[in-house]
Amino acid sequence: MTIALPAVIGDIGGTNSRFQLLGPDGEAADVPVSRLNRDHVSISDALLSAFGSEVLLGVKSLVIAVACPVQDPPFRLTNAMWVIDPEEIMGRLGFEAVHVMNDFVAQGLACVSLDVSQMGQIGGLPRDPSGPRVVVGPGTGLGVAQVLRTRDSWMIVPGEGSHVDLGPRTDREFALWPHLEMRGCRLEVEMAVSGQGLENLYRGLKRLENRADRDTAATAEEVTRRASEGSDALALEAVALFTTILARFCGDLALLTLARGGVYLAGGMTRHFTGAVSGPAFREAFEDKPPFSALMAEIPVYVMPKGNPALDGIAAHVRDWGAFDIDHAVHVTRKNRETAS
Repeated sequence: MTIALPAVIGDIGGTNSRFQLLGPDGEAADVPVSRLNRDHVSISDALLSAFGSEVLLGVKSLVIAVACPVQDPPFRLTNAMWVIDPEEIMGRLGFEAVHVMNDFVAQGLACVSLDVSQMGQIGGLPRDPSGPRVVVGPGTGLGVAQVLRTRDSWMIVPGEGSHVDLGPRTDREFALWPHLEMRGCRLEVEMAVSGQGLENLYRGLKRLENRADRDTAATAEEVTRRASEGSDALALEAVALFTTILARFCGDLALLTLARGGVYLAGGMTRHFTGAVSGPAFREAFEDKPPFSALMAEIPVYVMPKGNPALDGIAAHVRDWGAFDIDHAVHVTRKNRETAS
């Protein structure tokens, strides 16, 4: 299968959507544009705002990565109000086809298609070029994907690893856990490692310390600012704990997959916390997996480059569709509907 060009590609997150126009040769025709999801009632409205109806009339395909499981359409974003219906998009905007993948499939495509020299390495040996890889990205939520080398292509397998159980390890954490908000009767990793997770950790620490403002909400941006200013000891502790839990989770995934090809950190919060994840505490928590600490010390961790790596990955996929095997993607055209799973 090939993608009809020109095309618009998009990375649809829980907070922001980023789009880029690809010309008839599959190369970027313009710089990426970003839209806040909350400012638009639908993805179609966001596309019209980004490009205008005249430009979209010349577009044949829409290729998007969405922050939710991709099975049968329509797709409801996990951490946003949009419902993405390929049939509605084609009917309203006139596209010939809409191709949908999970947002961390796009990050997986990026970790394969981008040169390793564009990434920052945090410890470990040089990666095994054909070894298993894992992509992890905290943002509005927490994304996870595996990247596996097959005989003649890369297979990108998204998952819902962010919803596995999270338990305490230190005395401080055992004291904190009863003060954290849970989903149902359990604490998921995403409830500690994401924007909402950082807010949860900070709020829980305030409750643990019985601080006067313990029930006053603070956004992830506010917590991060207070920590960077050094004006709030509990904000500093929340950021440190966020970083430690992220490192442990990355280490768990590396053990699960023997990711000798590397663990790749993506997502908006990674860029904000580059200093924290590059510090020794992150690597120490990542490697703290006895009796396999020596193995963990060999596995490299990479920080994905600034910019729009997900769009870079999608663009590479559009230009060379056969080089990648995507688990769970949906392709809807005017003539027929095909679901690859």
